[in-house]
Amino acid sequence: MATSVERAYELKDKMHELAQAMPDAEAVLFPELFKTWAKGTTYLKDEKVLRRGTLYRCLRKHVAKAGWEPEKLEKWEEVVVDE
Repeated sequence: MATSVERAYELKDKMHELAQAMPDAEAVLFPELFKTWAKGTTYLKDEKVLRRGTLYRCLRKHVAKAGWEPEKLEKWEEVVVDE
């Protein structure tokens, strides 16, 4: 049986996974549900991540490197909802 801490990590991972399916209009209201961008991480096409308070969508699969932050690279687009 998992400890409380192990279970909390499982729930956190599941929360991040489920958040990916949210429509953009909901996702921008709850950016904290998404993982924070991190170098060394492999990102898949259409995966959403949080970076400095802004939600971004990955446009093509790649491994994040220093200097490839979402706000600097054309492999990402900011998630914006027209009102």
